[in-house]
Amino acid sequence: MGIANMDDSNYDDTLYQLADLFKVFGDPTRIRILSVLSKQELCVQDIADALQNTILSCYEKIQGLREVKYF
Repeated sequence: MGIANMDDSNYDDTLYQLADLFKVFGDPTRIRILSVLSKQELCVQDIADALQNTILSCYEKIQGLREVKYF
């Protein structure tokens, strides 16, 4: 089914999902977090250490990923 064949509600849902995906990839730190986590499961402290970033900053970025259901 192409986008042109979707009813309005499905089309809107798809657009919102795409917007959420672009939000994730629009933030370099979120991409780096996903890259680190693709190799192994880590706690927030270990992610912060790997990225040389603060725990709070990493935690906030992870919360953003959770909001768009990537965790």
